[in-house]
Amino acid sequence: MACLRTCATAVRASITMSSTCKVLFCGEELPFSYKYTSEALQNEHGIKVVRCSQSEIKTHLQEADVAVPLMCKLDAQLLRTAKRLKMIIQYGVGVEGIDIPEATEQGIWVSNIPSSATGNALSCAEHAIYLMMATLRQQHAMRDSIQQGRVGIPVGETLFGKSVLIVGFGNIAKELIPRQALPVNIGSALPAVLYVMVQYICMHNNRFMTVLACLTGIHSTPHISCVG
Repeated sequence: MACLRTCATAVRASITMSSTCKVLFCGEELPFSYKYTSEALQNEHGIKVVRCSQSEIKTHLQEADVAVPLMCKLDAQLLRTAKRLKMIIQYGVGVEGIDIPEATEQGIWVSNIPSSATGNALSCAEHAIYLMMATLRQQHAMRDSIQQGRVGIPVGETLFGKSVLIVGFGNIAKELIPRQALPVNIGSALPAVLYVMVQYICMHNNRFMTVLACLTGIHSTPHISCVG
């Protein structure tokens, strides 16, 4: 939210004082992203936050100063019609849906919201742990048992003692690793060895199991795999 506020304020400063900086949320997905942003900027003079459906993006983009794409692409054809647009802020990390060369050609700044220091990577890391535990405890089957009044079925497994392979070393993995240090086997490895392992995996993905075996002594397939 702070990132969007800063960018919108900067764009507002670059346009005439008589104009309103219009921030357009492109799409109606992720409704709380629009809700929280509009609430945070409602008292900012000269900034207006609006949203539109995906079918209306082309029309509304022509009147926007800042575009926030959600589950949509901003391709060259769209950007060429957005004569007023000055900045695109991806609500998240990935900017693969934005035609950056065309945006550059049109003089449109492109930014994203980094996953580190924003709570994004941290929440994804916690969600990964939740999914691991839900899988081990057979969450759907457990829900059915509770609804049917049965006790002790299914027999789940614990995360404790499992070996976890984390492929990749991005911000999510950096948040995930310390949170798994106690309950899983891989946490007992020296941090330096673990860091070298995951970095090497990123560069030499086709040989990651060989490297894993050499560095950790694990010669079998890990119980759980995560992509970080």
